[in-house]
Amino acid sequence: MPTDALLTLTPAATVKTATFRDTAHALSLPGGTPVRGNYVRFLYSAAQNASGANAIQFAISISYDNAGTWTDEFFSDVVNLNTTPKNGELFVLYRVAPNVMAASGNVPPLIAAEVIVTGAGSTPTVTYGCEHVAGATV
Repeated sequence: MPTDALLTLTPAATVKTATFRDTAHALSLPGGTPVRGNYVRFLYSAAQNASGANAIQFAISISYDNAGTWTDEFFSDVVNLNTTPKNGELFVLYRVAPNVMAASGNVPPLIAAEVIVTGAGSTPTVTYGCEHVAGATV
């Protein structure tokens, strides 16, 4: 699939043990997205926990006010964790419209990737990266 290094939302091999929104790599979309939306591809590996029950879910967060407020709006399937490491690839479809009605003028919407870790197990860990996929149909 075509990808562009400038559209990386989270660098590959990012390791997280708790919920994390990567706003440092937020992507500005001044014109919004096409009507049918765009995709973000999440590649994950070594997703596991030491014991108990945990799960991870990937999300696309959107800010319409220049990163003042973020809202999780688009989500992947849930990946349940156990002691066996899991690897995979998930696609999240998202759509945003330009924010032409903002009080401060035309503020382009921003998107950021997030990994959500839930559950009561011990030591959940996931290694992942994600990127905007241009012109993809999944």
